[in-house]
Formats: sequence, C-alpha cells, structure tokens
Amino acid sequence: MNNEQVFRVAPFSLTVWLWTLTYVIGFLYFGSNSAAALSSGMVPDQFDFVLTLVTFGILLYAWLRSIRSYHLTDKELVIMRGGPGRMHIAVDDILGAQATPNIGTFFNIGVLSIGGVLGWAGRTRVRNPTDLKSMEADVYGTNPKFSVALEMRTGRKLVLTPADPSGFAAALQALGATAPVDVSNPQPALKPGPAADGETSRAPSTGPSRRASADADKPKPWLQGNKK
Repeated sequence: MNNEQVFRVAPFSLTVWLWTLTYVIGFLYFGSNSAAALSSGMVPDQFDFVLTLVTFGILLYAWLRSIRSYHLTDKELVIMRGGPGRMHIAVDDILGAQATPNIGTFFNIGVLSIGGVLGWAGRTRVRNPTDLKSMEADVYGTNPKFSVALEMRTGRKLVLTPADPSGFAAALQALGATAPVDVSNPQPALKPGPAADGETSRAPSTGPSRRASADADKPKPWLQGNKK
C-alpha cells in the first residue's frame, strides 16, 4: 500500500483576498437589492438581477476549481479541488521540484484560470517587477510566496503553493524529482547599437575649413609664369 502524504494549500495572498472579497461584496449588494424588490412584490431591477447571477456564477465556478490540498504517494500527485475533478499527475512525469518563494506575481491569462478569485487554477503569467517578459506556467494554488515549481517531462511547468513548500519539494525529490527547474523568465535580446570607430558614415563637411581646402587646390596663375 502506498504511503500518502497530505499537504495543505497555502493561505490566501492579499491579491486573492481582494479579488474574492470584491466579488462576494458585489454578489451580496446586487443580490440584496434583487431580494428586497422580490419581497416587496416588485420586479427586480434588470441590472441588479443580471449582476447577481454573474457574480454568483463566477464565485461558484471559482469554488469548484479552487485548490484545497495536494496528496502525494510514491506513484502519483493528486491536486484536490473544492468541487469534483481531481488532477492526477504521475510522479514519473515530474522531472524536478524546487521551492521558489521569489518566483514573482501571478497574472491571469484567461477566464479558466479564475484570476485570483479563491486562488488560481490554470494557465497563468508569472512575473517579477524587474522582469522584462513573463513566464507562462500552469498554476494551481493560492499564494506565490509559497510556490513550488515542477518541471514536467512534457516540457511545461507547474506551480503549486503548499503551506510547507520546502517539505513538499523535499518529498518530491525523495521520489526522484531531482532535475533542476529553470524558473527564470526569458529576456528579449538586446539590439546591437550603432557601430563606432569610423564605421559610422559621416556627412561631408561644408564648413569654412572645407572651402579653404578646396581653394588651396586650385591652380594659381601668378606662380606659373608667362606661357607662350
């Protein structure tokens, strides 16, 4: 029987709290307006009713995809969600695991990655303020400061955020995930500057020195004598 290790997901980051509370407050506000109208026997305002449904749908979708914990055996890593649809990853497909607390900030790419509402679950951009370009990775977690980067056999990168990043990375490394993980963001190549040391073209001089040189090259009749 495989020994199972359970790693809790990290606490919410400030970004997750802000996005989640924004949608919760919006749902409560527009929902209360619609409920008050219904209780008074009136038809709810269309704007309030639509936004109630939209915010509720986003919160429900985010909860179903939100990450709860990571379960690790010697055969597979299972990412547990708030709703159905666990993710099963074979340990043999994980080449390397590395705790990366300074990996950067998570930025949403598409709707499916839930964009910080209760966390991230999908394709995400990862970037530090000093990076010129972003790194793309599949992020399943709640707080970038607790990141563990995984190098997959397929070449893609996964970023998970357990509450114990060092212990989680060590457990994966003990199962053979010892390959180095490159989390550096690709930087654009610098364009070569203009050539120096005479390679730059110069416009012909038209100043007084140039005119004086041209006058000096003209033949001077008073120096040539009389010719017959």
